[in-house]
Amino acid sequence: MQLMGEFVLLAFCVWQIVEIWHHSDLFADWRDRISRWNATRFTRWLSELLGCPWCLSVWIGFIIAGLWWSEQTVVRIIIMGFAASRLANALNDLTHLLRTTEEINGVNSNDNLEETKTEESV
Repeated sequence: MQLMGEFVLLAFCVWQIVEIWHHSDLFADWRDRISRWNATRFTRWLSELLGCPWCLSVWIGFIIAGLWWSEQTVVRIIIMGFAASRLANALNDLTHLLRTTEEINGVNSNDNLEETKTEESV
């Protein structure tokens, strides 16, 4: 069971690292420069690898798994930080989706709260 928990933790970490690389403004200039690497066969391959989230996640996964099993405390703290961040982002996306779904269906949770307060005060 512990191995499954570690696997999930590592998966969240890999997911977050790939998300940061592909979507953050922090690395936008790097992504742009790397996308134009065509000088050699290796730089072309590296450019394609870094431009493909699915491909990149495999290699990041191997690196993170290797670092995790090195059992270095600092490395584990960093990995847990990335994993916690990804989980928080995923939960935020889920709650936003649920809230948006209620609003689309014509149900606004604030309206229900106001109706309840009004009924109680009468």
